[in-house]
Formats: sequence, structure tokens, C-alpha cells
Amino acid sequence: MSVQHLHSGPATAAGPPRTPPPPGWYPDPGDPHRLRLWDGQLWTEYVSAIPVSSRSVPIAVHGRRPVHSIRTIGPVALGLGPGLLVLLLVALVAWSRAGEDEPPAIAACRAIVTERLAAPDSAVFGPLQAKEGVAERWSVTGAVDSLSAGGTVERTTFSCTVSPDDGGWRLDRLRFNAP
Repeated sequence: MSVQHLHSGPATAAGPPRTPPPPGWYPDPGDPHRLRLWDGQLWTEYVSAIPVSSRSVPIAVHGRRPVHSIRTIGPVALGLGPGLLVLLLVALVAWSRAGEDEPPAIAACRAIVTERLAAPDSAVFGPLQAKEGVAERWSVTGAVDSLSAGGTVERTTFSCTVSPDDGGWRLDRLRFNAP
């Protein structure tokens, strides 16, 4: 990678910007498989792998140039920390309320969906809708946020159909729709 290339800012669709873009993580001009930190005027020595996800998006971290410890920990880990903390708190609240006045069909589908996730303990469900069909079959739809195998939080919508079966519930159909 040439020195001139390193000193030009992140490219935009219209070519090099007249005003430098704000500091942040951008695709590395010398390696499309990683991100490089732009300090607002020059590319820095700090690089990071592009997060692996079905929705890979560069993480924008605006602000001052990182200190040495960020290079060791990794900018992606710092970006995930607060998000995982929020996810954990929401999960604890959801878990503490699970089963409170929840129709049995919803509770059954919640358990079925949870056990099929890559990280079941990370599951945070949004509002779930239940509709009774013919022959006491219930259809439950909703969305769940959970950690993927790659360690990113992903939202998955689902449709679950269950029927009463000897005091419990039998799964008739389950469909996942990842965005």
C-alpha cells in the first residue's frame, strides 16, 4: 500500500471527499478484509478484522484516537461490550417475567424456539402473538434476538404451531426467517 494511498481519506461514491470524514472505522484501502481507523485526518496503524455476520457492517467508532489498550483488546470487542450488557439486562427482565399471565401455547413455543438457538441463554423475545386455529391448534409468531454462532446479536422472526398433547404441547410446525 502506498504512503499516498494511506494518507488519503476514506473514499466515497463521489470520489475523495473535500472535507475529511469524521474519525471512525472504515474499510482498509490496502486490504478489503479488514477495517482501519481513520483519525479524521490520516489513517492510523490500528486495524481490525471485519466482523463476521450475515449483515457485516463496519463499526463506526467516532471520537478520539484510541489508546494502546484498545489495540490489544480490539475495537470490535469494545463496541460489543455495552450492547451485550443491555442484552443481558433485557434478558434478565424477560426471564423474570416469563410465564406471568402468558398463554400456555406462547410459553410452549417460547421454549421450543429457545432450545433451537445457537446460544439459548442469550434469547430475548419481542412481543409474541398467538392465534387459535382449528382443532385447538395454536399459531404463535414473533421475533427473538440472540447471539449467533459468530458472536453477533441477530434478530430472527419465527412462526410456531403447536397442539395440546397429553397435558403438554406437541410441535406441529416451526419456521425461522432470518433477515
